Amino acid sequence: MIRLWVEASRPKTWVASLAPVWLGTSLGIKEGCFSFLIFFLSLFTALTLQIGTNLTNDCFDFLKGAYTLLLKGPRRVTQAGLISISLMKKAMVVSFIVAFLLGSCLIFVGAFLQKEYMSALFLGMLLILSICLGVGYTIGPLPLAYLGIADFFVLFFFGSIPTVAIHYLQTQIFSWEIFIIGLSPGLLSTAILTVNQLRDREEDRLCCKKTLSVRWGECFSKIEYSLCVCVGIFLPFFYGYYLPLLTIIPAFPLFKKVWMIEEKRELNLVLEQTGKLLLHFCILFSISVFVRSFS
Repeated sequence: MIRLWVEASRPKTWVASLAPVWLGTSLGIKEGCFSFLIFFLSLFTALTLQIGTNLTNDCFDFLKGAYTLLLKGPRRVTQAGLISISLMKKAMVVSFIVAFLLGSCLIFVGAFLQKEYMSALFLGMLLILSICLGVGYTIGPLPLAYLGIADFFVLFFFGSIPTVAIHYLQTQIFSWEIFIIGLSPGLLSTAILTVNQLRDREEDRLCCKKTLSVRWGECFSKIEYSLCVCVGIFLPFFYGYYLPLLTIIPAFPLFKKVWMIEEKRELNLVLEQTGKLLLHFCILFSISVFVRSFS
């Protein structure tokens, strides 16, 4: 049973939510500020938000008819009948409650105890908004994934917003430079989403899931993927972080696969490798921050 819950939580997607935590913390260390407790709470708040969103997606995309026998992506446990819908809904609620509690502790430690009361209030509102978007990604009157606007929210809520928030909680400093650099993990996470949309384009069209790939076609998605990866990798260069540029080397084979691929199921490998690309980017960025700090 544990194996099924791990599968439902989609661990291969976790890097998207953890990357901004890693970058924000690394940039905080550069400023000479680091709290392990804030890092720990940030990590698990982001993770539980991601898991809650994934469980919601697993359950409600199936109910909306997006997951059928034509599914080309990894198995979805609700669609496969391995976990009941009622149990999945309960797990979804528990995940978001845990995320709220962890996030509240994070804000209390990183802002309220520092007497940054207005910042604490703003971050609290941001936490609630993040949970609402996690739920509203798939369900509600205006589900983001079904309107073709999910890419925009992934860009900022898996990029600049959490990166800036984590950096602020570590340092009590707001910087537009951090906001711009934070776009990098957001862009690479958007690239992951784009591959997903490209792979499922036909199934999404049949269930009226109007992703950008459905709205604008495969060529648009291929261009979006290429631009997101390239811009995401090159952004830190303009702020003196050069090592992340090396991530472009393993990206070249992915560009070729995205543009030349014919069998959509093969995009599952591209999806996995793009996640690894984001992981490599984060590691190289951290090394670059460390080198720059002592140069």
